[in-house]
Formats: sequence, structure tokens, C-alpha cells
Amino acid sequence: MLKFSGDKMEKEKIVIALGGNALLGKGEEMNDDVQYHNAANAFGQLTTILRDYPSVITHGNGTQVGPIYQSLEITRKDTLDRTKDKLISDSVKMSVDYIGEILRNAYSEVNAKENIGKIPVVVPTRVLVDPEDLAFEKPTKPIGKVYSENAALELMKQGWVLRQTIAGWRRVVSSPIPVEIIDIDAIEALLEAKDDKGRYKFLPIAAGGGGIPVIEKEGGVLEDIEGVVDKDYASALLAILIQANTLLILTDVPYVYRNFRKSNQEKIEEMCINEAEQYLQEGHFEPGTMEPKVRAAILAVTNGVDRAIIGSLPNAGEAFFNDKGTVIKSCLRR
Repeated sequence: MLKFSGDKMEKEKIVIALGGNALLGKGEEMNDDVQYHNAANAFGQLTTILRDYPSVITHGNGTQVGPIYQSLEITRKDTLDRTKDKLISDSVKMSVDYIGEILRNAYSEVNAKENIGKIPVVVPTRVLVDPEDLAFEKPTKPIGKVYSENAALELMKQGWVLRQTIAGWRRVVSSPIPVEIIDIDAIEALLEAKDDKGRYKFLPIAAGGGGIPVIEKEGGVLEDIEGVVDKDYASALLAILIQANTLLILTDVPYVYRNFRKSNQEKIEEMCINEAEQYLQEGHFEPGTMEPKVRAAILAVTNGVDRAIIGSLPNAGEAFFNDKGTVIKSCLRR
């Protein structure tokens, strides 16, 4: 797929947002071997796209950040000062490095077999958020494992906020909207760099876990803030800033559905922005899971991205090349 730019044709730029299932399937144990194997399979599905198109990989951390938080809470229990310690922020940072290294090593294995040719570079990415974002008052982002109702009730007595999802009870934390990507220049420089044969040289792995949320203090000083930014919103903002043509959001279902998991479930193959907004108002998409994906797609397309596609990882190639997923477009450009 080529796009005309000035006096030359250029390859489409793509932001590929990997869902949590790219590393951990439902019920799988969180260990390095499982996640490495799944990540290698993910890159295997993306080989053609990554080889031929300038791409940025983003990823979530909702499954990993919960257990990391619990580990920090245990190790710091004797010295923990909840007015100063930022356990969620530290957990996000650790998850970004942890997942990024798994992805980089898994990509290198696939690259050795498939000769994709690009060098993977993990960019721990800071994202600016608004300290007055209402998300800090209303946690919605599921993290960590699924709990039974009895276990959830006990944890809520300890001060955790949990919500019942389709999968079961999960902890939820604040998920502020990113308003700026601090490290965008570094990401874009990597994306645009070419080798002496004119081939794209790097594969940036960026905005991991939605990025590390920060606020700006007086004098331009950046300070960490507690929260887990939704990776789909961060991916949409990234796609807008690098002027990507496609935002490809890969999850564990091949389409977005109306009336999901109900007897009248119906897949949606294409949505215009106004249709997507109508379905959101009608409550078809679950908060914290599919809803932010659809909102991220609307954000991207409204701000210049040609199309956003929501589909499953095993069908990534079909989704990108043949629109075999839910395609969100402006429809005003037709």
C-alpha cells in the first residue's frame, strides 16, 4: 500500500497495538517462557507487515502490572509510605522494561528466521496527562488476575477497587487520557531512519503499557503520577503524531460486536465515526476492554489517520491487507 507524498510515493506508516493476549492467553501462567513463546508467535503473524512497512509496535501491560504491584507491596510493607510511595507508577515502569525485553528478544528470534531486517528498539515512553482528569476519581482500567466474588469482597475490604468484568472480578485503577507523548521525537527518528540501501532500519517498540504517566510541574519539571494509561488511547495519539495511515488494534476477537456475547450478537465489519459514536452511546462495548479501543479508533480517524482496524492477532495480515476486521473510517472523505 503506497501513499502519494509530494513528488514521491511512500509506504504507509502503521501503528500496531498488541493486546495483552499477545503475551498471555486466558488462564496462562505469567512466566517468561510462556510470554516469550506467545510474543514470538505474534511477530510470526506480523512478519510481512513488519518487513515491508514502517511500523511502530505498542503493547499493553494490564495482565503483568497487577502481579508486579503485589510484589512491590509485599517487599515494601515494612517501609511503605502511601503518601509518598508510588507503587502503581513504579509497577508501570517495571512492566514496560519487562515486557519490552521479552518482545525484543522474541522479535530477534523471528527476525533470524524470516529476515525481517529491522533492529528492534524499546523506547520507555513518557506520556503527559492532566492531573485534573476525572479518571483519577473513577478507576476503570482492569489490571492483574481474575478473582472469585468472595476473594474480591475481601480485597475490597482492604481498600482495593474491583469491578466485575465479563471474565470475572478484577482490580481497576485510574486510567487518565494521554494528552502528549514526551518522547515522540525519538520514536519518529527511529521510525524514519533508513540504512544505506534505503530500507527502514529500526522497529520502535514504544508507548508500552500506554506509556509512563507524568504531569508537568512548575518550571517544566515532570513528575510521575499514579495510573495506568490505556495503551489504545496512547497508540491513537502516537498514530496521529507520526501521521500514520493505519492504526491496527489487535485483540482476542476478530471483530467488534454489537450485543457482545448475547444471543443476538452481530459482528461489525465497518463503522463510520458517527455510527461508532452511536453504538458507544447505546452501550454495546464493555468499559475497560472494547470501549476504549473503539474510542481510540474514533480519536485516530477524527485526527487524520486514514483508518483504524480492530481485529484478532491470528488474522493480523488479513485485517491489514484485506480489511478483515472491524474498520473504522471517517466516511466524510468518500
